[in-house]
Amino acid sequence: MQLPISTSRIKRPAAAGGWWCGGRSRRRGTAFSLMELVAVMAILTLLSVVVVPVLIQVFDRMARTAEEERMTRLIEGLKGHVLRNRNIPFTNNLAAAIGTEIGLDPDAVLTNARGLRRVCLLDPAITNSLPIPFTQDWRGVTNNMPRLMGVLLVSSISRDLPATLVSGFTASSAAFSNIWYAADGALPTGWTWEGEPDDLILKRLNLRDLFVDVTLNYDTWTVSFTNLGRFTVDNSATNTLPGFSTVYSTRYLAGTVLGLHSHDGLTDTLESSEILRDPCSYVYEIDTWRGRLFTGRGVKLLGGLDLQSAHDLFLAAPWNANAKGNPAADQQMVVDDMTAYMEAYLEWAEGGFQSKFGLVNEAKVKLDTDATYLIFKPNNEN
Repeated sequence: MQLPISTSRIKRPAAAGGWWCGGRSRRRGTAFSLMELVAVMAILTLLSVVVVPVLIQVFDRMARTAEEERMTRLIEGLKGHVLRNRNIPFTNNLAAAIGTEIGLDPDAVLTNARGLRRVCLLDPAITNSLPIPFTQDWRGVTNNMPRLMGVLLVSSISRDLPATLVSGFTASSAAFSNIWYAADGALPTGWTWEGEPDDLILKRLNLRDLFVDVTLNYDTWTVSFTNLGRFTVDNSATNTLPGFSTVYSTRYLAGTVLGLHSHDGLTDTLESSEILRDPCSYVYEIDTWRGRLFTGRGVKLLGGLDLQSAHDLFLAAPWNANAKGNPAADQQMVVDDMTAYMEAYLEWAEGGFQSKFGLVNEAKVKLDTDATYLIFKPNNEN
């Protein structure tokens, strides 16, 4: 049986879009009204007024932190170059020296992440003590060195630095000091600059802090001018004290290896060597270097080098053919006895002086006995 078809139930596409159903048209979505768009734009404008300045401040703080870290790395690179190469380069070569030390192109040394200039400044007063460029030799620096011999790295995260500020020596020491001593968050005295003081970044290096004071001299009572001790600096040849003064005061860069040699030859004469870290002084006396005079006048506190010299002199002295004992006491025996005595005492002290001191006493008796045997003289001598 065939059912009748009702054309009123058939869906046909509507002429203006949507679907036609039962004589009515239906749309899938609804558009924003003009008032709604205006409201959204007002909210976005308000948010931009509040949020954008905060974001700018956050980005500036991040940029400042990153630039301070990079500047610290650069100043440490300059310090590393000076100490490793024993060299302070000329102003035009500072960027290349820093870049070589830390693995950067020179342009990256003198330009920050925001494309603004960095400058490297030197106090012109440096040249009163050092020739620039400076390369250390065995003489060191004998000129007086002021307390401040400054190098500055200057950068900005907002505006380019003043056009008059260029890498190299500043116009005067006063101009350099104005920047060196500028307080954080303040412009250096005499500056005209459109940037904010907080956007200025300074990193300082005092070259004076890289040098160690050294004094070498000899005792005129026991050493003739033609019989002076010798010394080496890093890999230099051996040298005697220059001039006719008994005292040679100089300064070497930290990390320099100072070698002290006896006077009686140019090779195989090294007595001791020291990597310079702190100020030091040595005197040549009785054919050996000491921390201070050993046979000099007055009461003195002896250092390790002095005690080593006393030990060496004692062992090198002629042996007393009249020494007693079986075997006969000699210098090495007395030194061994002294060592055993000190070791026994230290062990007793580490125990809080509570245990029996028999070992200490035995060591003391042996030291007394052997020392007495060593200085024994025949009965017919006084």
